[in-house]
Amino acid sequence: WVAGIGERITLLRDVASLHLLLVNPRAPLSAADVFDAFDAPSRLEGDVEALANKAGPASLVPYLTGLRNDLDAPARALRPIIAEVQAALESIDGCHLARMSGSGPTCFGVFNSPDACARGAEMIATLHPDWWVQTARTRTGL
Repeated sequence: WVAGIGERITLLRDVASLHLLLVNPRAPLSAADVFDAFDAPSRLEGDVEALANKAGPASLVPYLTGLRNDLDAPARALRPIIAEVQAALESIDGCHLARMSGSGPTCFGVFNSPDACARGAEMIATLHPDWWVQTARTRTGL
């Protein structure tokens, strides 16, 4: 769990394993530029301890849906294609949550099955062959 400006990192244990689809539109974006464009302090940190009680995607995804990435708006202002990436992820059947990762431009979609995730990867790769697309799975018990 990363908070603040990336300086507060908490190792999570026993959090639900998720199937993720990572998509990067190959649009260069400097983290420094995103942070320079960010003009409001974060007011939402999330309850890191509450994550440990989320045993599966059915309980973890609703929790994550209530959180936000404060860098999303400034990153989108600099690279509007991020909104297109998120919309593409959200349009995939089986995608429960789509967000930007860190300061972008990589975005991720959360899926509850590897098959749905793989189908989503194939769909996005076909529609956007110039985008980088990769499936992944979070690990638990680190």
